[in-house]
Order: sequence, then C-alpha cells, then structure tokens
Amino acid sequence: MSITENLRLINAWLSENGVSIDEKPAPADPDQLSKLKSMYPQGSISEIDEFYRQQNGFPNWFVLYSTWQLMSLEEALTAKEILEISSTHVGHDDQWQPFWFPILTNNGGDYVFKNINTGEIEFYDHTDGEKILISRNLDYFLKMLAEDINQHEYVFEGDEPSYRGQRVIGHG
Repeated sequence: MSITENLRLINAWLSENGVSIDEKPAPADPDQLSKLKSMYPQGSISEIDEFYRQQNGFPNWFVLYSTWQLMSLEEALTAKEILEISSTHVGHDDQWQPFWFPILTNNGGDYVFKNINTGEIEFYDHTDGEKILISRNLDYFLKMLAEDINQHEYVFEGDEPSYRGQRVIGHG
C-alpha cells in the first residue's frame, strides 16, 4: 500500500461514520511545503510531503491510540523549531535532533517523529530523551492505523472515534 491508499481507507472509514468531507483538512499550504523542502535534502521527506500534499493532518478531534494527535504541517514546523531549542537541557545525545521531524503530539511534551536519516517513526520522551521505535516509516504507520480501523479497534461513540485496541505508543 501507499500513503495515498492508506489515507483513502482511513478517510473512507471516517466518511462511513458520518464525518463530512468538510471536516477533512485541506492540503497543506504550498508555502509551508516549500519551507519543509528547504529544511531537508531532496527526497528524504518524500513521505511527509506526500501526506501533507493530500491533507494537512486529520480532524483535530481524531485522537490516535487514545493519546496522540497528528499535527498539521504548520504545527509540526513550529514544534520542530521549539524542540531544537528547548530540549538542550536533556543533553547532546538525547536532545531533539535537527534531522527529526515531529508528526504526532500528546500535547504534554512528548512527540512521535520521523527520523529523516533512517525513515523510521519513533517516540520521543521530552523528560529524558528516551526514544522508542514505532514503525519503519510513515507509510507503514498509516498502514497500522488503517489495519486497526479495519479490525474495529477504532469505534465511533456518539460522534467521536475511540480506540479499543491494545497498541501503545510511548509509555503506556
């Protein structure tokens, strides 16, 4: 599968559960996409670029794995700048690195990021710099989310999705 196919499955599920097309974020602003491309070598951000060219995150009420919110490109770019400065107290080896790009936040200081050098998706603990591998790339992460949806790990309660599965990102 591809990012496009996984997004199609996820968005189809949202539509089937009454989420209107108007609630799906539009593609990211071209100026923000240009800013992203200027930060990293050509090709290293192709998955991120592909995702944000289609939609600028998920609806902000769609909480992934009971904790995580997928950030818009603007939020991710802002968080990246702040994290490079604010994590220096952790120590050089464990502080936020310039080749990491945040994609999810728990709104409590922890992030899930794409390691631009390896392509992997990892968890970052803001208190001690601990990192935990989540998936081999963004496409695979979206595939895991689509599979959880297809296996009814996500259900709508009222008008909001709720996660019923066992997958944990970060510290459960």
